[in-house]
Amino acid sequence: MTKQETRDRLIELIKEHQLEHGLTKLAIGKISEMAGISRQTFFRSYADLKPYCLGQSITSLLGDDAESTRDFLAKREVEVAALQSEIEALKKKHKKELEQAITNRVTSLMNSDILAFEANEVNSLLINQSQNNEMLKRKLTEMELKQTRSQMASAAADLSTENGDAHAIKNAKNFLAFALDLTQANQAYKKEQNFDKYEDAKDLAIQSIVENVKKFPDPSNIEVHLFQDRYISTFDDFVEELPAKPGKVVIAIQLPVFSQEELGQLLSQLKLISKVAIHIPFNASGAIVAANKKFLFRDVPEEEFIDAAKAKIPQITWGFDEIRLFGTR
Repeated sequence: MTKQETRDRLIELIKEHQLEHGLTKLAIGKISEMAGISRQTFFRSYADLKPYCLGQSITSLLGDDAESTRDFLAKREVEVAALQSEIEALKKKHKKELEQAITNRVTSLMNSDILAFEANEVNSLLINQSQNNEMLKRKLTEMELKQTRSQMASAAADLSTENGDAHAIKNAKNFLAFALDLTQANQAYKKEQNFDKYEDAKDLAIQSIVENVKKFPDPSNIEVHLFQDRYISTFDDFVEELPAKPGKVVIAIQLPVFSQEELGQLLSQLKLISKVAIHIPFNASGAIVAANKKFLFRDVPEEEFIDAAKAKIPQITWGFDEIRLFGTR
């Protein structure tokens, strides 16, 4: 099957899924298996189709297929009609509940107070409460942002007093480490043997770390050091050896990601960071590697070990500022 034929097959599978299930997720592993290709091949040659697998409407890909487009739009019209019916039902229910609440309240009031509790007054009260809640949320966000900026300013001040020393003392202001907690994902995999679900949990955990890093107010003062976890040595050992740097905030991230496409997507989110380096552990002793996998990483799915073993060494052309291959004990 040619590459174009495979692509057409993938689009057809996504189209069939969205026609039957709406804009819901279609697991990469599942569609790859149905198309007769591997996950790695999907990410290498058809990564642009990933958003459609995650629920983005495939309408833009059906320009030359009038029949499929009509079916797709008809499906969406049915869903919209169902949503409109549901909204109308909720409006009626809300109106009935509001009338009942007013009626119950009126029975305990003097006649002179009746007008004060009509529906318009109740609606105004609810609107005011909603606006007040939004205002409080904005104030809370502003306070959190001010606190983060204050912490960064304090860190910069501390760093500037180190007089250009070759090394800086690590502290909570100039050195942060983000380790992945996949305990629940590992336990779920042992029970269900669902590697796609495990991959989804890992992606969510990594994305959460990236979002935290993106919240820092001064990315030009940050260096991100990615530890490409190949299950050879521990992230804790890497963090212990990674030095702080004068005038910079160093952030270490545990990253068991191996394909060029996925690493590229991660780099695109960190493009404002002053420096992004990736560190790849290496050990020539097969016995030591096997022992570490058995004792240090015994809960990790076997598929992860296979992906790590097959992974290529990242290249500067992929977008990294620095690549470091280091030996482990």
